[in-house]
Amino acid sequence: MRKIKYSLLFCFLSFFSLQAQQVIENPKKPLAKNPGRILGLRDVFVFDFGQNRIIRITADGELVHQWTVRRPYNDFFGISGDYLLFSRANYPPIEERKGKLTEIPHEILLVSKDGSEEKLVHTFSVLRFLAQNAAAFWSPFHAAQSDDGRFLFVNHTAEYGISVLDLETGKIVRNFGRKYPRIKHYSDPREAQFFKKYNFERPYEADIAGLYVFNNRLWIRTSTADKEKGTLFDVFNFDGTYLDAFILKKNLIAVLNGRLMVLETDADGYLSFVIYAVGE
Repeated sequence: MRKIKYSLLFCFLSFFSLQAQQVIENPKKPLAKNPGRILGLRDVFVFDFGQNRIIRITADGELVHQWTVRRPYNDFFGISGDYLLFSRANYPPIEERKGKLTEIPHEILLVSKDGSEEKLVHTFSVLRFLAQNAAAFWSPFHAAQSDDGRFLFVNHTAEYGISVLDLETGKIVRNFGRKYPRIKHYSDPREAQFFKKYNFERPYEADIAGLYVFNNRLWIRTSTADKEKGTLFDVFNFDGTYLDAFILKKNLIAVLNGRLMVLETDADGYLSFVIYAVGE
């Protein structure tokens, strides 16, 4: 792997700057046969979760448009055609939360780039424990979009399973998974007290902890992890065939354009955002 390191410098106003600390030895001339090409850079979309605001800027930093969403979104996955791809969880009113596992509808939405139009693509059901003044995790909601923007890979159950959503038709075209040994969940004292109060328990970890698309492969981060060795990742092709597995001792944040984006902490406790290029 070749890595590029960026330092994250934080202050008390929650402002941070991204400072490159990159040293690469290069020859005088580039390797490309046709250097000096003009590249057209697309606009950038920023999702401000704190303000529920979408900001669209050009590659030069000029503001194109911004809007405040009518109802908050939970996740921003990317772009599909002329639309932005979001999810939204719809929780019931407090008076309807009965202290039991409850199905929470998670909508997959296509939103126009000016925020004026919203299309419902599909709804997934996610189990969460809900009481009138409390909530607890049961099933996760993980999703990763294929590089061509056509499909969304979704895990919405505590058990090992992937659904493939066709964003053009709104239909599930494939479901797949594998036999997976479940990992026991160990509660800390605070969580154990919560479970006792609400007569609720969570016996196992959710099998899947994250989804990532890398070079037309789906990487699945599993619950199998060791502090010394790292975390087990499974590799599937888009047809659902289990191809490989590997151990990664990195805090993987995202995979974009064939690069691994990792959060690392140095000996002094400083956080660094590191980009790894994966070799053959």
